[in-house]
Amino acid sequence: MTECTIEKLFYYPVKGCKAVEVESVELGPTGVSGDRGYLILRDGDFANLKSVPELSRISVKLEGDGLRFVAPGCEDLVHIRATEGNEIDLQFYADQITVMDQGDSIAKWLSEVTGNQLRLATVTGCFTRNLPYDILQLAHGLEQDGFCDLSPILLVNGATLDEVNRQLSADIPVERFRCNIVVRGLEAFAEDAIKNYHCGDLTLSHVAACERCVIINTDHVTGEMNKEPLQLLHQTRRIKKGYSSGVRFGNYFNVSGPAKLSVGDHFIVGK
Repeated sequence: MTECTIEKLFYYPVKGCKAVEVESVELGPTGVSGDRGYLILRDGDFANLKSVPELSRISVKLEGDGLRFVAPGCEDLVHIRATEGNEIDLQFYADQITVMDQGDSIAKWLSEVTGNQLRLATVTGCFTRNLPYDILQLAHGLEQDGFCDLSPILLVNGATLDEVNRQLSADIPVERFRCNIVVRGLEAFAEDAIKNYHCGDLTLSHVAACERCVIINTDHVTGEMNKEPLQLLHQTRRIKKGYSSGVRFGNYFNVSGPAKLSVGDHFIVGK
């Protein structure tokens, strides 16, 4: 029996903004509670660190029934979720969904902080993912209430990051990979063969490797971009006939069973 331990837990209240590291999370079939419940809009499309690297300046934390937006040199803004407002049809990857604009106050704050004309939006209800590709069949038809790219959980093996950093001139922090769970206790790259992780009544079932884009080259603190680690991973971690770039780091999982996970909890892994 192979085990590993949860080393770090993250969630992202607003897609594209900084990660929030926590000691425990509540999760269920749609993922971590509060994860990527909001996203940023620019010019009628959704934005991320690739299109608006200035989002790396923004921290977002839960505060009561709202979110506190924080950026260096700016006054904080507390936003309370708007349940009425302008509804917008949005193309989110292969899905056509409806999102609700969150008003002018937070839009003005985001625009001033980043120097881009941005707005904040949230999903109006659950939607069913449309991912009709053989390699993504386990995510096709999945119900989702937030803006994760593929499946609800993204898990990274800390030993694999150690090996990648060993080959780089400067270490890359795990936050670059925008994962939910970091585990320890596995050998580097052992995650490639793992099909599920079990903790009590919770099961994480493997869907697909996470295929990476230039976002991982964006410094999550400064917003500056260079060529690593994507250049190295392109040489060492390619998948043939992938669904995107073919450059793998981390894995996506579906969730079965509600649970609370904490740093230090153990997973039993299955191959």
